[in-house]
Amino acid sequence: MLKLLNRVTSAFESIARRDAQTRRAHQVEMIARIQRIASEALVVSMNARIAAARAGDHGREFAVVAARLTDISAEIETLSRSAAGMV
Repeated sequence: MLKLLNRVTSAFESIARRDAQTRRAHQVEMIARIQRIASEALVVSMNARIAAARAGDHGREFAVVAARLTDISAEIETLSRSAAGMV
């Protein structure tokens, strides 16, 4: 009976390890995707800020939106780096 319990325990631990590895790999992949999106958003926001600057007074409101997008992108990048450190 003890042998059987040991085998069942060993099988359960093996399954649990594989499941944890799969979840960890998925988390790493998701964090990498979030970081890529944040980087792309940062590029878009910089281009928007340039376009707003070129528009002069007519682009002031757009510049505010572009600046906010820059802030959001930076926050996403910071959070994703923090999450990457936890994985």
